[in-house]
Amino acid sequence: MSKKTTKKNHDTVASDFAISLTDTEQVNPASADLLRLCAFLYSENMPEEILKEGIKDLGGHFQPIANDFAAWDEALAEACHTGFLRYNPSRKIVTMKLSIQDLLRQGMSEYEQRNWAEQAVRAVGSPKHVVI
Repeated sequence: MSKKTTKKNHDTVASDFAISLTDTEQVNPASADLLRLCAFLYSENMPEEILKEGIKDLGGHFQPIANDFAAWDEALAEACHTGFLRYNPSRKIVTMKLSIQDLLRQGMSEYEQRNWAEQAVRAVGSPKHVVI
């Protein structure tokens, strides 16, 4: 495969990815923000409880789902429906492939990347989130 073909395939995947994220944003903005947040967290075995607790202090689109279990479940289900996020209900963990994290970050401006990185640190950096 030539470099030109590889770039074209990458551009097509990135474009399809952006469209899917836009669709998710229209259906459930909290789901899209959950995907953006997870793009800046450790990709494997993110405990659901840490995410649920961490978003309580972030506001924005997270505010309506932060204390509403049904709304959280709906937002998580929509984020998983995209195929960008996986949820293991028996272990209560969330996983996102590194390639998805990279695509999400590439679709952001430097300002957005910095903002989401800061929110990720706030979400998991609270003293109430001690991970052993």
